[in-house]
Amino acid sequence: MKFASYGARSELLYRSCLIMAGLACLHANAAYGQATSRVTPETAAPVERLPDGELALPETRVTAAPEGAEELFVEVGMIEVVDADPAFAAEIERIVAPYAGRTVAVSELYGVAAQIEALYARSGQILTRATVPPQQLTDGSTFRIRIVEGFIEAVDASALPARVRSAVEARAARLVGRRRLTMRDIERHLLLAARVPGVALTSALAPGEQVGGARLILNADYRPVSGRIGVENRLSDAYDNWSVDAQIVLNSMLGAGEQIYAVGSTATDFAIFENAPMRRIAGAGVIVPIGTDGLTLNAEYLHADTNPNMPQGAAPIAGKLDRVALRLRYPLVLTRQESLNLSASFDLLEESQRVRGFSPALSRDKLRFVQLGMDWSKALGGGTVVSADLAATQGLAIFDARDEADALASGVLLSRQGSEPDFTKIEGSASLALPIGGGFLLTGIARGQASLSGALPSSAQFSLDAADALSGFELGSINVDSGATGRIELAFAGYPQVPFVSPYLFAAGGLGRVSQPTVLERRDVDGWSLGGGLRFELEHGLSAHGELARSHSNIFNDDDTRMTAGIAFRF
Repeated sequence: MKFASYGARSELLYRSCLIMAGLACLHANAAYGQATSRVTPETAAPVERLPDGELALPETRVTAAPEGAEELFVEVGMIEVVDADPAFAAEIERIVAPYAGRTVAVSELYGVAAQIEALYARSGQILTRATVPPQQLTDGSTFRIRIVEGFIEAVDASALPARVRSAVEARAARLVGRRRLTMRDIERHLLLAARVPGVALTSALAPGEQVGGARLILNADYRPVSGRIGVENRLSDAYDNWSVDAQIVLNSMLGAGEQIYAVGSTATDFAIFENAPMRRIAGAGVIVPIGTDGLTLNAEYLHADTNPNMPQGAAPIAGKLDRVALRLRYPLVLTRQESLNLSASFDLLEESQRVRGFSPALSRDKLRFVQLGMDWSKALGGGTVVSADLAATQGLAIFDARDEADALASGVLLSRQGSEPDFTKIEGSASLALPIGGGFLLTGIARGQASLSGALPSSAQFSLDAADALSGFELGSINVDSGATGRIELAFAGYPQVPFVSPYLFAAGGLGRVSQPTVLERRDVDGWSLGGGLRFELEHGLSAHGELARSHSNIFNDDDTRMTAGIAFRF
């Protein structure tokens, strides 16, 4: 009995010491080398880009009167509109009523047809025509106008590259045979066709063989392989500042409109195959279409290892992160001026930290969570663009997710004191880009997150520092559970041609709150950044940026002036 009691006390003492050592190490890590999740992107998926090609949508045609019609006059008995949509009956009657029983020029009667055609066009039915059929006009007779509902009778995709032909044609084919097509219908399916990975689509309409019919002719440039290589210095001194990133994307190589991608990132040690890399990220995924109406499924795996440089006397910390994600995305609204996308995802995430060279982990999170979100953007005219996104995330205590009871029993901490696997948070952002004349563009960006469950795991926290927020700070250096940032930027964009240079000035501020802070953390956090920079768009896919910023935060002792820069090559 004495031996067993002594063993239990020894186990308890061991775990207590381990927890105290872990807290000390983790706070040193938070102060100098950020948690692995704070220097790892949330996704490796390629950024969805706007269609590159030209989409030739039909324009409204005015029904033209024959030559000399303005010199011919006739007394109109009545005007009959044949095959009109009953939904437009009242509006059509309003247009034709003033002409009944009057003597008017024949050209005015063609003008009536043009007004009716414009009525359909305003409702979005831009293929519908108000035609004047051959007829004998005498005083007191009825003038007839026939409505011909235009439609796409066939899609000609014969000029498309073989690998993307079926995927593009299947999306555009949803237009074939549909009557009363609106501009929104046509735009949506042409833009869906243009979203086939690797495609720069062009389209044109040609007369069809049927009355009112037209053939949609498609052509495209196809890039089977694309990618990006970039270098920038947004990391902290713990990672020697610089990162080198690469992404390669296989576009529709299997002919199904899919996208297969892989990414890699390293610090300046380039220890890609070493046991203790300073910062190493690798990931891969696939995006596949489900049906032909824009729904996609994204499956992705992301792995990260970090071994940041630590201050003298601090324990060296090794971090590891694994993330598996399944994401659904659907464009509810898709036009040239507006888009609204809905998304849903399920993630499995495991993140751990340990003292380098020792097997027991200091902390480990096992998280399983779902996220529902939307993102919206709209061009308001004159170059003004507004956008917003909103997402709600709910953690789930399933599939061996770790909680506080498990941490106490095992002696392996959670990443944050008081965090739980069934956390809840809401996050969002909004932006406005407003041309103000003289080639200047004023941009405002607001971001925010609210934790509804107190302390969050490290990977779920909100960063005040970001390229579109307090950009003068090192990546992942200011993290809170709930917070908000605002940024105003004035840029000169008067020379849109390539090579393109855009200088800008900015001011940004942010504040946040840390739930259940430790003695080494602040509950209330704030900060600001002021500065300016240059953005370059060069030829052959090259781009670059540089920024000088003065920054302040109440969690650091001194203000800081920091120069960030980067260059990227897209192919």
